[in-house]
Amino acid sequence: MTTILFAGSDIRVAPELPDASWDAGRRGRYLLRPDVGRPLSVDPDVWPRPEHAGGALGPPLPWISVGEVRRRWMASNLGSEGGWVAIVLGVVAVDTKALERLATTRGVDTALETSPTWRFLGYDVADDGNISGLSNCGFNDGEMDRLRAAWALRVNDHGLIAELSDATLFGSLTDERVPEHAPFEVYGIWLAP
Repeated sequence: MTTILFAGSDIRVAPELPDASWDAGRRGRYLLRPDVGRPLSVDPDVWPRPEHAGGALGPPLPWISVGEVRRRWMASNLGSEGGWVAIVLGVVAVDTKALERLATTRGVDTALETSPTWRFLGYDVADDGNISGLSNCGFNDGEMDRLRAAWALRVNDHGLIAELSDATLFGSLTDERVPEHAPFEVYGIWLAP
């Protein structure tokens, strides 16, 4: 019984824009596929908001719709016509225990209803502070070689995991690999044009 719950909406820099902060060193340490153009993530340190968006929006919350996030962004007088996109985040609950934990600890309790106009980007794995275990918890050299061999083909052109079953497995692996941030959750990310 896997359910995807609405975890919130956010504004991020348009994925097609270059990001100079992802140099070769950072890519080598954090990405399973260093050839990804701009890594996308629930983690704003990986996929940032446009400049000044933080104060205008606050963190993604499960009771604020994508329409409201857009409205707040545009009303902040910082919302320009281009260079940004709206995204929708869904957190995966694999069983009733996970459903209860998400509802009581984070207020996430509504099933995500996707729109046919949204484009699915992939799955990320992140802790409850939205630190990505996929692209923001560094890998040591021995780990990186082993994990790239096993996981690079499961990562899409956005730096996200393409299949839910793979993302769930990577979440468990990351719980063991980075216990100080566990538990990690699986998040789906949709682009909401």
